[in-house]
Amino acid sequence: MRIRRKRIYSAIPLMGAFLFPVLGTVHAANADAPQAVYYTREGAKDAASLVYQYHPNSTYSVNTKMGFVTDIELHPGDTISYIAGGDTARWAIDTSTVSGTAHIYVKPLAKNIHTNLIVNTNRYSYRIGIYSTDTPTTLVRWEYPDEIREAMKREMARPVYKDKKEKTYLDTHTEAVNGMPVQKHLNYRYELKNHGVAQATMPTEVFDDGTRTYIKIPAQNKYDFPTLYHVNDQNKLTLVNYRVIGSYLVADRVFSKARLTYTSKSYVEIRSSTKTTLHDTEAPMLSVKEVK
Repeated sequence: MRIRRKRIYSAIPLMGAFLFPVLGTVHAANADAPQAVYYTREGAKDAASLVYQYHPNSTYSVNTKMGFVTDIELHPGDTISYIAGGDTARWAIDTSTVSGTAHIYVKPLAKNIHTNLIVNTNRYSYRIGIYSTDTPTTLVRWEYPDEIREAMKREMARPVYKDKKEKTYLDTHTEAVNGMPVQKHLNYRYELKNHGVAQATMPTEVFDDGTRTYIKIPAQNKYDFPTLYHVNDQNKLTLVNYRVIGSYLVADRVFSKARLTYTSKSYVEIRSSTKTTLHDTEAPMLSVKEVK
């Protein structure tokens, strides 16, 4: 765990006398609506920490105690760009970064004092009222409702697969649009020439989505996949790497001519064709020519 510490309270920019908001009782219109000021009693308790919901225009109360340090934990991955304090003479303020998470350590140097902090990071801005009391909070952190809602939306939109076959179909025939699977425009204009390959191991489907080429291999050949080559206009062969999704060999390119080599004497030529049209759902019958 990497810890980077930096003593900063003596270098906090003096912003003059900050006027801290009058702390009257505030009632939210609903549970999701932000308040102007959040008190410690309105945060959620999680072990030794106090958890607030983050809203950019709210101020959050943090109780501290003379002789004790309170840890203010910011959003994971964010970096502190600026800190300003209303009273820099009677408060000790340090920062550190622990495992990519920025922390601010606050300790009052006198009893019964209070001031405020403005903390800016690369993504968020925090307005914090700090109080010297007899009931300090050990750790203060935030949860971020907007991020939680987005994560829930992504989870709800995530496809639930009935079985491996359905997952393979979604991975090869659909693409995500706004988090939802949508049928891709697929080009099935291919024909095969079989040079001595057993029919049971021949590809049963070939198509591309404009970026990748998909070649379906029968289940009988599941553990003995052929080698894939690109064939150029001079009939020169270049090895093509592919990955396996279910029963499909997926090459990260489109070609007009390719070769699947099974043995030194048996192979299948794959050529683009103009005999079929673009299909959105079902593949046409694959044209196969036997070559003696």
